[in-house]
Amino acid sequence: MMDTINGIFVHTIYRSDNYMVARFETDDGVITVTGPAFEYTKGEKYSLSGNYTDHPRYGFQFNITSISRYIPSRKEDIIRFLSGSVFKGIGKKAAAKIYDAYGDECIMIIKDDPSALESIDLTKKQLESIREGLLSLEDADNETVLMLISSGFSNSEANRIFHYYKENTVFIYKDNPFRFYLDIYGIPFNKVLNCAINMEFEDKEIKFKEAYLIYLFKEISFNTGNTYLDREDFENAYLRDYADLDQILDLCMKDGEIV
Repeated sequence: MMDTINGIFVHTIYRSDNYMVARFETDDGVITVTGPAFEYTKGEKYSLSGNYTDHPRYGFQFNITSISRYIPSRKEDIIRFLSGSVFKGIGKKAAAKIYDAYGDECIMIIKDDPSALESIDLTKKQLESIREGLLSLEDADNETVLMLISSGFSNSEANRIFHYYKENTVFIYKDNPFRFYLDIYGIPFNKVLNCAINMEFEDKEIKFKEAYLIYLFKEISFNTGNTYLDREDFENAYLRDYADLDQILDLCMKDGEIV
């Protein structure tokens, strides 16, 4: 069973393309967090899901499997959030005015309807700062990359996927994540497979088998150095797992994946 903690990003201890060790300040003190590499913003708060581990060398750590931006719901946290680095020029006094106007739901209210701020005694500059801060929280590009990283892709893989599909990334993720493997050179098949399994991908039988057949083609081709394969080269490998080779082969040819 996973735990969820809320913490403020402090600094990075170690980082590679796939892995990151960082320090987060939580209600229980500063802790070490390990997991997928992500572009955290210093001083910003995140919700992290994962499990606590006791590393024999490095001690007590929190190993994360998913990341999301923290949206506070308590008065003290809301005022701290609104007067933080995301909303430049907003002090605790102005943040308290916003909270007093709409209570615990104030952030969601002004996100849904920014005009709600106009009834609060704030300067024009403060109003603009809050609107810009809310837009940065809703950065669809960043949220999409975060979603891909939380699904098991490395930081560079997630960015490559997003830059390939742009605004269509989320649709393809839900419709057929195996396209990440089929369309983009170097995206690992096993990561796409784990992503599909974890999201309980519907209709994964046919779409998975098509991708699996292409995966076998590529593996055998790269291992032998050939660009042309006889049927026998991959038939035995495929038939170890599935019996419908002819059907899947026909689909791959119709889709233009195999000539």
